Amino acid sequence: MREYTSDRIRNVAVVGHGASGKTSLVDALAFVAGSSKRHGSVKDGTSLTDYTPDEIERKYSINLALAHAEWMDTKINLLDAPGYLDFIGDAVAALHAADGVLIVVGATAGVEVGTELMWEHAERRGIPRMFFVSMMDKEHADFEKAYTDIREHLTPKVIPIEIPVGEGAQFHGIVNLFSKRCHLYKAGTKAGEYDETDIPPEYMERFERYSHELIERIAETDDTLLERYLGGEEISREEALEAMKAGMRRGELFPLLCGAADLTYGTRALLSKLVELMPAPADLPPVEAEKWGTPEPVKIPRTDAGTFVGHVFKTVSEPHVGDVTFFRILWTGSRSWADDAVNEVGRRTASRPAAVLRTNGGPMHRNAQALPRDRPGVRGILPGANWRAMPSATLFAGSLRPGFQPDRAFGVRHAAVHRVRDLDRDPILPLVVRCREQQEIRRHGTAQHPLHIPLDGLIVGAA
Repeated sequence: MREYTSDRIRNVAVVGHGASGKTSLVDALAFVAGSSKRHGSVKDGTSLTDYTPDEIERKYSINLALAHAEWMDTKINLLDAPGYLDFIGDAVAALHAADGVLIVVGATAGVEVGTELMWEHAERRGIPRMFFVSMMDKEHADFEKAYTDIREHLTPKVIPIEIPVGEGAQFHGIVNLFSKRCHLYKAGTKAGEYDETDIPPEYMERFERYSHELIERIAETDDTLLERYLGGEEISREEALEAMKAGMRRGELFPLLCGAADLTYGTRALLSKLVELMPAPADLPPVEAEKWGTPEPVKIPRTDAGTFVGHVFKTVSEPHVGDVTFFRILWTGSRSWADDAVNEVGRRTASRPAAVLRTNGGPMHRNAQALPRDRPGVRGILPGANWRAMPSATLFAGSLRPGFQPDRAFGVRHAAVHRVRDLDRDPILPLVVRCREQQEIRRHGTAQHPLHIPLDGLIVGAA
């Protein structure tokens, strides 16, 4: 895999209610971009990120899984989060490991309880968000209803940047409001190819209405653009995209796209918008943390220079591999940081990574180096660590600050998990988590699908 600098990386959590089409969308994005060699299917048990036996059997996501797509000279890290509330811990972990969020809404069901819950968590995180109306090819698909649902139940700041041509079985294209062109998908396409045409006459009235609303909403976020807009000047596509990206970072605009992952319709436009509108790590403020054992605040700059700092967001036990810890690189200036990285904060003995791995769905491969702001995994590390490179006089030792309070989420910083041993007699197990302030929170997992909590790291878990 080629090397990408920080400005050419996008970290995106894909969240939403269960069965809204998240996994199918991630699979289609990776396939269309060429990062995956097979277009899988949840129904057939061949999807890229639902690879465990339980997920294949039940046909829904249970664990947080990682994939990537390489598009427009940019690597898009996709964190496919489970949608059902039983496994929301992994979904919240994905939000804390990402720089942007893609919220998937089913074209038939609209906004559901899982959609609302993930919106609330993303709102507390304050990170840029984008909506995607999926399954536009399904019976009873209704783009207008989904758009209205989002406006009424989530935010009035959502704004379509493309509209569908047809719905249900008749869905066969989109109208791009930025380029003012129509994308008609080629019959039988396997990778989202389309013919670019003029906007069909029957869609002109709808296009004019949505286009006017889009430009007006974008202009309202920038005084200079608003003055030009009111003066009758035309705002270029590049200016509109730049203003929308800035508005997303401020939480003033949330673009809405649509498509059908099973047919790969809309995937190319979505990949382009993820690159153009989602922030690079360096675009965001420094990460807030605190020194170990004290409330002293520390800010970790998002630069490629300095001592290595990594944030663990998930630990799993993989067959034939062992314990694998997934982490996010927050700050590194060394190409060989893994040779010196250890986890010794709060432990009697230090542990060192045995190998750096990369994953795209299920399979894991050795990685010669992990790149700034990337999402690698390592083997042979105790779960739940914020790693620091050794030795260094300016070494940061501490934990990441939570984005919300313990009474609002399952999982707290500096947590210790007390497990119930007898799994066979009691398949519904209470998980007790205690934090430094001696607060206690109880939630439930199952013996087959326990909820995973990285210790000493950023908050993860279910509300």
